[in-house]
Amino acid sequence: MRVPLLPFTGRTVHSPIETIIFFFIVGTLAYFRILAAIKHSSFFAPAFPSSLTATHALLRDGQWFVVDEDWYTQRQFRAYAQN
Repeated sequence: MRVPLLPFTGRTVHSPIETIIFFFIVGTLAYFRILAAIKHSSFFAPAFPSSLTATHALLRDGQWFVVDEDWYTQRQFRAYAQN
């Protein structure tokens, strides 16, 4: 393991701060590349659509039934008109 790294040790010993800065820059660039790859992928995509729509339901005999928005608004209008 030492033999492949031996040519780099001389430069590291003579300029340690430059070596630290070099690896800091390389690590930062690698971090932002990985972050961009994750950001533009479907890794964090939700399993269901994020746009929610209004749903109107009616509870009758212990079961929920989906009703149209028009039916719901007419029923609300009639309820307010009676009061």
